[in-house]
Amino acid sequence: MRDLVTSVSASLAALILSGITVEMLVPMLGVQQLRNSKFIMVLCSSLVYQTVIARSIVYSKQIQSYSEGLANSEIVRSISTIFGGSLTSVFVCSSSYLIGFSIVLFAVLTGVLVAENSTYVMLGLTISLMVDPLIAFMMNSNRAFYETVIEIGPVVIGYSAILLIGVGAIPVENIEAWPYPYLLGFCWASARMAFLVTYAFDRKQNILVFGPSLLALFWAVVPNLNKIIDQL
Repeated sequence: MRDLVTSVSASLAALILSGITVEMLVPMLGVQQLRNSKFIMVLCSSLVYQTVIARSIVYSKQIQSYSEGLANSEIVRSISTIFGGSLTSVFVCSSSYLIGFSIVLFAVLTGVLVAENSTYVMLGLTISLMVDPLIAFMMNSNRAFYETVIEIGPVVIGYSAILLIGVGAIPVENIEAWPYPYLLGFCWASARMAFLVTYAFDRKQNILVFGPSLLALFWAVVPNLNKIIDQL
């Protein structure tokens, strides 16, 4: 319960700071490109603020312990044997960002994604931060690499389902209308924190830890019930 309260507090604080940034600071600065991407801006800024709050305030000791414990990870030791300690440290610290921005680059090169440069950066950073729990799962594993890859499959599916259901269920024309960006921002931030606490800090959690993200997800998609009922 303590982890749940801490995680929710960090996510809510990040969302409030995100709202101040998106609704007040960005219009004051007159940055038109960012204002045209409110949904991505809310997601990105929420996750950035959440990361700062988690690392500097609420989970600073746990994150330090996690970082120190990576030296004993089977995967980290295997990589270190091949590339050495310095390159391994760089790889571990930048792996999520390499994955996040590689996904964005692939989407751009294949023509799937066409947007402003600022949106590319925000989207790459958003994906990078959301990938953190999956990287933590792999890096914190003491099993062989192939066993870890097999085990991460259900984790990826469950994690992705929580993140994508809300986005897919909201009509495109409403995705940037109040309160959808903030509901999904809280959903994504809460889900990320729940998976980080579970896999990075190795805390045994029950289903309650996913309650905040599921509640936000329910709130976001429940208006669609009216449309479904109208079609009956």
